[in-house]
Amino acid sequence: MSRRPSSPDKKNFASSALFSLALQSFRLQDKHLVSDCSDQPDFYNKALIDEQHKHNLLDRVYRRSGALPLLSVGQLIPSQANHPIISALLNSAHSDILAAKWQRMEAYYHSSHRTRIHTAKPSGQTDYWQCIRHIPADKDATPENLLICGVMLGLLQTYTRQTVCCSIAGHTLSSDQLQPDQVAASIRQQQVLYLPADQSLSWTLSWSENSVQDSDNTTGTNAEKPDSISRENIAGQLARLIATDICHHWSIAEAAGYLSLSSRTLQRRLQEQSSSFSSIVRQVRIQYAGHLLQSQQVSIAETGFCCGFSDQAHFQRVFKQVMNMTPDHFRLLSSTDPNVHPPRQTASNL
Repeated sequence: MSRRPSSPDKKNFASSALFSLALQSFRLQDKHLVSDCSDQPDFYNKALIDEQHKHNLLDRVYRRSGALPLLSVGQLIPSQANHPIISALLNSAHSDILAAKWQRMEAYYHSSHRTRIHTAKPSGQTDYWQCIRHIPADKDATPENLLICGVMLGLLQTYTRQTVCCSIAGHTLSSDQLQPDQVAASIRQQQVLYLPADQSLSWTLSWSENSVQDSDNTTGTNAEKPDSISRENIAGQLARLIATDICHHWSIAEAAGYLSLSSRTLQRRLQEQSSSFSSIVRQVRIQYAGHLLQSQQVSIAETGFCCGFSDQAHFQRVFKQVMNMTPDHFRLLSSTDPNVHPPRQTASNL
């Protein structure tokens, strides 16, 4: 099933980074698409916006110019590759990990919208993602589905460095056909594509199996497999491995395999150093979180996702447990802005 009952008591939110990306893309294609939308959120200061705000914009663009402007939003991904969220997604050992991160990101930000991604790599054929959207039963989310499809297409094109094809509602479009200048020309020529609402709930993204990223990377973009692992440096080697892709949900079996050890051997050697797999993962995540918070360039919500936490509550809880303060308090203490002052410690917040 692709539709499920909505939860009227739960307010939904959207990523302000995604909203900003869409605004930039629409302005490149046709400034009239967003002529009445002058407020662009600062996604470094506010990670979430009211979902209705995003829905209104996407619905207006779709009614005016159809599916193509929405499907082409992801073509701006390369220009935003340094944004922490996009960087965390692209820093994946292979496309299956990228898919898993995307699904976790949606769970991190949204309360009702999900995309289930089935990945496959048949021998001698193209790689593909089969994507199925799960949305409230009482909502027509065609514009948002098209936006998500377009962003996924752009991510995969950037990640694989190849042309990616999208098949949706009987139409097949390549990433080359969705370049902003081509979409702008289609808009000027009034070549508008609309899709039946029930046919925007699933799509397939496919690309050549000889993708650069999938063939060149095995454990993240910066990991190099060591020749040997000594008992003295096993904890450090594991920490460095985790740090190659902090956003990834590492399993002990996966890490042990990379270190050429069995899971039980890795656990035993860590115990010999009075450590554990979970403690090292937590240490690396919190260290990186502190770095992002000190930079003042990443929202607290996005920091949690980039550091591999399942949700904001999990991030807040673990950070406070380790650092004895909330991420917000840590950021205030780390600020170099003389106008920013941490809250006073009182009996109520000690």
